Amino acid sequence: MAAPVVRLAPRPPRPPPAPIYILRGHGLDVTSVTFGSDNTFLASGDVEGNIILWSLETRRPLCQWKAHSASILALHEVGAGKLLSHGRDDQLHVWTLSKEEPLNATLEFTLLVNSLNFCAVAILSDVDSMGQSRTLLALPGIDENAAIDIYDLTARKYERQGICVAEATKDTGLCMCLKFFQDSNGGQCLAAGYEAGAVIVWDFYSGKLLARSKFHDEPVLSLDMTPEGAIGFSGAADTKIVNFRFDLTSSGTGELTLLKAVAVARGISIVRIRPDARIVICGGWNSSISVYAIKSFKPLAVLSAHRLGIQCLAFPKQAVREAAEASAPTPGNLFAAGSKDGTITLWEIY
Repeated sequence: MAAPVVRLAPRPPRPPPAPIYILRGHGLDVTSVTFGSDNTFLASGDVEGNIILWSLETRRPLCQWKAHSASILALHEVGAGKLLSHGRDDQLHVWTLSKEEPLNATLEFTLLVNSLNFCAVAILSDVDSMGQSRTLLALPGIDENAAIDIYDLTARKYERQGICVAEATKDTGLCMCLKFFQDSNGGQCLAAGYEAGAVIVWDFYSGKLLARSKFHDEPVLSLDMTPEGAIGFSGAADTKIVNFRFDLTSSGTGELTLLKAVAVARGISIVRIRPDARIVICGGWNSSISVYAIKSFKPLAVLSAHRLGIQCLAFPKQAVREAAEASAPTPGNLFAAGSKDGTITLWEIY
């Protein structure tokens, strides 16, 4: 007699994780978030130009101040105890953060910039020809909206200006997003996304165009590259997320190759790759955060905790494995998301 067949009920799908904490302190849209290099604090900026520094141990504000008269486009730590803020008021500030409590921020330096196209500054820790450390900034051109300028923040002078294609205003349109990255030979490059949907990789030292491809039909709103620079992801105002590859060629230029495009319901405002290059997270206009495996570009989770669109995402600076073992209060696999609903969610995933 045959053994009876036992049919097991299908395992119900595992529900997506919930945020480990929600930070509430901004009255309106949160437009930028960044972790401090020691992973003890999170800095956030909003549409009214306010900055809040949050303790990741107590999850409460350490200090807050009015930094700009318009929306904050980007926040970056630029050395121990220094915070850079880039605003829609055409100003870029460097603030010195006090070491004693109560914490406060003192304005150290201001650079007048062009913020017409909503493009956030990109930063790079670099070494000059004399072997001295320096911080480089990539910004929309101060004289040409479709161009890119490179500014040496350490020396406080422009390194190169006017990086663009011929007739850029008609061709590429405005530069919308920027990302420094390292190529396969260890050199530094700059990836830029444009209003016309193109992605261009530049040798920013010489201003030479290395590779170009039109991946999107609408403006590219965000892009990111893996630490070694081979793999990139971009999101745009159209309904797709693009996975692409950059390779150097024997002729001294490069090649951008489309690997895969994933359809989404609405536009993607922000794309961020985790420092260990295992996952990429994408924030959408529909208020959700999509998590993908980088190698396969397969969806891992869709995170929902916000009422309005996602404006910004950030991972801790150090590798997540190191963060998990460090004495700092930041758990491994952490990231932060800021939304138009005025809240910041903290997540721990994969």
